[in-house]
Amino acid sequence: IKPGKSSHIKTLIKVSGGKLKVTGQSKELAEVNLSYFKSDWNPTVSFTENEKEGKLTITALSNHKEQHIDEANVCQIALNNKLTYSLGVAMGVGESEFNLQDLSIDKALFRLGVGAFTINLANT
Repeated sequence: IKPGKSSHIKTLIKVSGGKLKVTGQSKELAEVNLSYFKSDWNPTVSFTENEKEGKLTITALSNHKEQHIDEANVCQIALNNKLTYSLGVAMGVGESEFNLQDLSIDKALFRLGVGAFTINLANT
Protein backbone atom coordinates (compact mmCIF):
# COMPACT_ATOMS: atom_id res chain seq x y z
CA ILE A 1 0.00 0.00 0.00
CA LYS A 2 1.49 3.33 -1.05
CA PRO A 3 1.71 6.05 1.60
CA GLY A 4 -0.66 8.99 1.26
CA LYS A 5 -0.49 12.45 2.80
CA SER A 6 -1.18 11.26 6.36
CA SER A 7 1.68 10.87 8.82
CA HIS A 8 -0.56 9.32 11.51
CA ILE A 9 -2.16 5.96 10.70
CA LYS A 10 -4.87 4.28 12.78
CA THR A 11 -4.29 0.60 12.17
CA LEU A 12 -6.62 -2.31 12.96
CA ILE A 13 -5.40 -5.88 12.47
CA LYS A 14 -7.88 -8.74 13.02
CA VAL A 15 -6.79 -12.34 12.46
CA SER A 16 -8.81 -15.43 13.43
CA GLY A 17 -5.86 -17.75 13.75
CA GLY A 18 -2.71 -19.15 12.27
CA LYS A 19 0.53 -17.16 12.23
CA LEU A 20 0.77 -13.38 12.42
CA LYS A 21 4.03 -11.46 12.06
CA VAL A 22 4.21 -7.65 12.24
CA THR A 23 7.47 -5.73 11.75
CA GLY A 24 8.81 -2.37 10.56
CA GLN A 25 11.20 -1.54 7.73
CA SER A 26 8.65 -1.04 4.95
CA LYS A 27 9.22 1.81 2.50
CA GLU A 28 5.48 1.74 1.78
CA LEU A 29 2.66 2.59 4.20
CA ALA A 30 2.37 -1.16 4.73
CA GLU A 31 3.35 -4.35 2.97
CA VAL A 32 0.88 -7.18 3.53
CA ASN A 33 1.52 -10.78 2.51
CA LEU A 34 -1.16 -13.39 3.12
CA SER A 35 -1.01 -17.11 2.48
CA TYR A 36 -4.08 -19.12 3.42
CA PHE A 37 -6.52 -21.85 2.50
CA LYS A 38 -9.32 -20.21 0.49
CA SER A 39 -11.95 -22.21 2.28
CA ASP A 40 -10.70 -20.94 5.67
CA TRP A 41 -10.07 -17.21 5.38
CA ASN A 42 -11.64 -14.20 3.74
CA PRO A 43 -8.82 -11.61 3.95
CA THR A 44 -9.30 -7.91 3.25
CA VAL A 45 -6.96 -4.93 3.24
CA SER A 46 -8.22 -1.35 3.03
CA PHE A 47 -6.78 2.15 3.44
CA THR A 48 -8.63 5.45 3.58
CA GLU A 49 -7.52 8.88 4.71
CA ASN A 50 -8.77 12.36 5.43
CA GLU A 51 -6.79 15.55 6.00
CA LYS A 52 -5.64 14.52 9.49
CA GLU A 53 -4.98 10.79 9.44
CA GLY A 54 -5.20 7.52 7.58
CA LYS A 55 -7.05 4.36 8.52
CA LEU A 56 -5.53 1.00 7.64
CA THR A 57 -7.61 -2.14 8.22
CA ILE A 58 -6.26 -5.66 7.69
CA THR A 59 -8.53 -8.61 8.39
CA ALA A 60 -8.05 -12.33 7.91
CA LEU A 61 -11.13 -13.84 9.49
CA SER A 62 -12.41 -17.39 9.37
CA ASN A 63 -15.33 -18.26 7.12
CA HIS A 64 -16.52 -20.93 9.58
CA LYS A 65 -18.00 -20.96 13.08
CA GLU A 66 -15.58 -23.71 14.01
CA GLN A 67 -12.20 -22.36 13.10
CA HIS A 68 -9.77 -24.58 11.27
CA ILE A 69 -6.48 -23.23 12.56
CA ASP A 70 -3.62 -24.25 10.35
CA GLU A 71 0.02 -23.17 10.19
CA ALA A 72 -0.51 -22.61 6.47
CA ASN A 73 -2.65 -19.54 7.33
CA VAL A 74 0.04 -16.84 7.56
CA CYS A 75 -0.32 -13.05 7.70
CA GLN A 76 2.90 -11.01 7.42
CA ILE A 77 2.74 -7.22 7.76
CA ALA A 78 5.59 -4.70 7.50
CA LEU A 79 4.94 -1.09 8.58
CA ASN A 80 6.82 2.11 7.74
CA ASN A 81 9.25 3.39 10.41
CA LYS A 82 8.75 7.02 9.29
CA LEU A 83 5.00 7.09 10.05
CA THR A 84 3.20 7.16 13.42
CA TYR A 85 0.73 4.36 14.12
CA SER A 86 -2.10 3.81 16.58
CA LEU A 87 -2.25 0.04 16.62
CA GLY A 88 -5.18 -2.22 17.50
CA VAL A 89 -4.69 -5.97 17.18
CA ALA A 90 -7.22 -8.78 17.71
CA MET A 91 -5.69 -12.25 17.29
CA GLY A 92 -7.54 -15.50 17.93
CA VAL A 93 -5.56 -18.72 18.10
CA GLY A 94 -2.01 -19.29 16.91
CA GLU A 95 1.43 -17.75 16.95
CA SER A 96 2.10 -14.02 16.82
CA GLU A 97 5.33 -12.10 16.62
CA PHE A 98 5.30 -8.31 16.85
CA ASN A 99 8.74 -6.77 16.33
CA LEU A 100 7.76 -3.10 16.55
CA GLN A 101 11.23 -1.90 17.54
CA ASP A 102 11.96 1.65 16.32
CA LEU A 103 8.42 2.15 14.98
CA SER A 104 6.58 5.27 16.10
CA ILE A 105 3.61 3.88 18.07
CA ASP A 106 1.48 6.38 20.03
CA LYS A 107 -1.12 3.81 21.19
CA ALA A 108 -1.25 0.04 21.17
CA LEU A 109 -4.02 -2.33 22.22
CA PHE A 110 -3.59 -6.10 21.93
CA ARG A 111 -6.43 -8.60 22.35
CA LEU A 112 -4.78 -11.97 22.11
CA GLY A 113 -6.45 -15.36 22.40
CA VAL A 114 -4.66 -18.67 22.85
CA GLY A 115 -1.15 -19.36 21.62
CA ALA A 116 2.38 -18.01 21.69
CA PHE A 117 2.81 -14.25 21.51
CA THR A 118 6.02 -12.21 21.38
CA ILE A 119 5.87 -8.41 21.47
CA ASN A 120 8.92 -6.12 21.16
CA LEU A 121 8.11 -2.45 21.80
CA ALA A 122 11.71 -1.24 22.27
CA ASN A 123 12.30 2.39 21.21
CA THR A 124 8.69 2.95 20.19
